[in-house]
Amino acid sequence: MEGVAFPDDRHFIVNPEFSTIVQLKSLDWGMERCVLNAVLPTKTKELDPAIHMNGTNVLDIWALDFDEEISFHDPRTWSKAPKRRSHFAQFVFPLSTVWSSAEFRCPSLTWNTFEFACAPMTAACQVEFWQDRASLNGIFLEQFDSVNV
Repeated sequence: MEGVAFPDDRHFIVNPEFSTIVQLKSLDWGMERCVLNAVLPTKTKELDPAIHMNGTNVLDIWALDFDEEISFHDPRTWSKAPKRRSHFAQFVFPLSTVWSSAEFRCPSLTWNTFEFACAPMTAACQVEFWQDRASLNGIFLEQFDSVNV
């Protein structure tokens, strides 16, 4: 079994001045093995991802020390950036590749909060796009059966 969770329509931008925080909730009991995925969205009738990239980019992904929902309605949750807990992964973000992290534990009803930033070796990186809930693209979490393993 597997499931997928998406954030709402979101603007993803990583460059030397900006990083992006992505937060995904693990919902399903018994689906507590997760993989973080990234793929550039494709243009559809409903979505123009407006992709901007500087060639191939190396991005660092950091697990952040924040386990509650970052809510627009609660300034306490977004008034300052969460601290980096650990380096989660690094991946090369070229134009036409799907990237998947190593599997990690994602207990039911928990928030998984990550920061995407330029890796030091690509100081002039540029990855920018829009994603929506409808397409299997952008940044998304894939959940797998943890009961019948």
